[in-house]
Amino acid sequence: MLAAGRANTPFELSRVMSYDSGSMTRLLDRLEKKGFLLRTRSDADRRMVKLELTPQGQDAARQLPGIGAAVLNEQLRGFSAADLATLIDLLGRFIANGIDAGSNAGCGLCAEADPSDAELDDSSPENGKH
Repeated sequence: MLAAGRANTPFELSRVMSYDSGSMTRLLDRLEKKGFLLRTRSDADRRMVKLELTPQGQDAARQLPGIGAAVLNEQLRGFSAADLATLIDLLGRFIANGIDAGSNAGCGLCAEADPSDAELDDSSPENGKH
């Protein structure tokens, strides 16, 4: 996100990655300690913290897409084109359900609907068919 210019402050990074501020602070602390990024105060507004990748962080950012692709390819080993298409479709539906549910998606505590009203597909794990 930093390397792509999608965020350059902890707040922006938290928002883009859907992290709470406490988790983001801990992550940034670890990355800074390992030498991947620097936190500096903005000259224009001393309250604002700017994030900048170090040369080591830039190098890691260049390597990550290839590493991610290799891991994904390994995990998908043996999948047919049809299997992959089904996986993509199911994951798309899974993501859309979370987006459609709004900010309470996935917490299970804030759902207004009665879970017994949920429509289950015959092949769902809840029906014992996998």
